[in-house]
This record gives sequence, structure tokens and C-alpha cells, in this order.
Amino acid sequence: MDGIRTFRQALRYVERRLAEAGIEEARREAELLVCNVAQCSMLDVLLEPERVLSAAMQQQLSQLVHIRITERIPLQYLLGWVEFYGLRLRITPAVLIPRPETEFLIARLVAAMRASRWQPRGILDIGTGSGCIALALAKEFPGSRVIGWDCDEAALSLAEENAQRLGIRNVSFEHVDVLQLADPDERFWLVVSNPPYIPACDVPVLPPEVQHEPATALTDGADGLTFYRHYSDHMQRLLNPSGIITLECNDGQAAAVAALFADMESTIGTDQRGVERYVLAAWDCDHRVLRNFSLQNVHAAS
Repeated sequence: MDGIRTFRQALRYVERRLAEAGIEEARREAELLVCNVAQCSMLDVLLEPERVLSAAMQQQLSQLVHIRITERIPLQYLLGWVEFYGLRLRITPAVLIPRPETEFLIARLVAAMRASRWQPRGILDIGTGSGCIALALAKEFPGSRVIGWDCDEAALSLAEENAQRLGIRNVSFEHVDVLQLADPDERFWLVVSNPPYIPACDVPVLPPEVQHEPATALTDGADGLTFYRHYSDHMQRLLNPSGIITLECNDGQAAAVAALFADMESTIGTDQRGVERYVLAAWDCDHRVLRNFSLQNVHAAS
């Protein structure tokens, strides 16, 4: 495999193959694949472009590129990890791949909470998956007790593995099907959820990479609003009177989701692309976190 002997050649080869296959961010994926196979950093690749990959590394890289192109398996599943909010998380096809939009939500939420000098005592992450949201919040607020719920045992096992490997101890994970839960044991100061929100009619036209992710983490099998309706119906049992709920939504869903919480004060936030994607709601109409979260939309637009 003379064409991919060095770091420089490998990057060019992988980027070209991925780009020809119509894969977005071909350069970034090429960098990640080469670094993963060579077990080095991107800085190593830049500083030593003529370093030679072993025959075994060349073979592995060629195989990974072939699988990525022919089967369209997401890069994160091929690598087995993902970076989320400064955390390196193990990832498998048992869980949804954490998205930049979710990471942006956590960044905005944490900023609003810091600006408000508001720290929740108890945090609940519904549908925790890999544990990305629960772990990010547990790291940011070590004085808070964080719980992640999921109805999938494989997801819970992975989330617990991530917590142990990262040494985050103020978080725990529980097997709970929230749609079957009528009366929780406690109420939380902060409830966060990125539930299955893709309408069933949209699933067949999802990108091929997304088709590899667990269907139950993508869609509710209906109109995409099932979980939000359930949260709204049970909010008095889930949320502390001084608490807030933070939700991620599909494109074009935010207004409909906010309308479900008409008896609460709510605000809609935009993601990094300016799409209305987040809904925050609280019983307190003057909740500082809601106000500071809304202000960030103003700052981003100015």
C-alpha cells in the first residue's frame, strides 16, 4: 500500500476517498481516522508528515475507509469514542451519537446557570444514552446529585462505564421507562431531556449514517411529540417548584413543544445555526436561568 505509507499520503488518500463518496467533513474524518489508527495526536501528524505507518496500520486504515464508504457506518461507531463537552466518551451502536446541538445546549444552559448563580441540588437526565448530558452536568456541578434514566440496559451499562472511566462520582444511572412512570419517588431541581423526537414518517428518509443508530432513540413511532406530552402531563410530579426543565427538539418543533407547557413560563432558544431547538420551562415566571438563557439569543444575534 505505497499510496498511504506516510501520514501525509494517508491523509490525502482518506480525504479523497471520503469526499468522492459524498461524505461531509471529509478532511476532519480523515484526520480522526489516521490519528486513531496510528494512535497519535493530530499535532504528531502535522509535525511529522513523513512518518511511516506500519503495514498493519495501513491495512487497518484501508479497511476502515472501505467500511465507512460502503456501509456508511458513522465514524463515531468505527472509532468507538466521541468528544462531548470536553469529555471523551466510549460510544457503541447501542446508543445515540451525541450531537453538536446537544453540546451547544449544555454550554448555553451552564452559562445561564453560572450567570444566575443557580446550582440545582438534584438533576435528572431522561433518556441518558451514553450518559453525555448527565456526565457533563455532573462534572460542571460536583455539588449536585445527578441521575440518568434510560429504559435500555445496554445504554445504562455504557453510561456507567463512562462515568467510572472518567472518575465522575456524583452521578448514578437507573433503569426507568419514563412513559411507564406515573409517580416518581422525588422531584428534581433540573430536568433535562433529548428524547426521541423524529416523526415516524421522516425515518425512511434519514441519512444512511443515522439509520445505523438505535431506532428507539431516534423516533417515538408517532409525531415526535409523545415524550414532551408525557413530560407536560407529569411535570408537577417531576419538577421541584423552583426548578426548570430543559428540552431539545427537532427542527420546527420548538413552538409546539413550548405550547405543551402553557401553564408554565417558557423560553425558546436557538442552536449554533440559529435554529429554534431548545425549550426551557419553569413554574417561576421570573426564573433567572430562563432570563439569562434568553439573553444569549440576543447576544448571538447582535
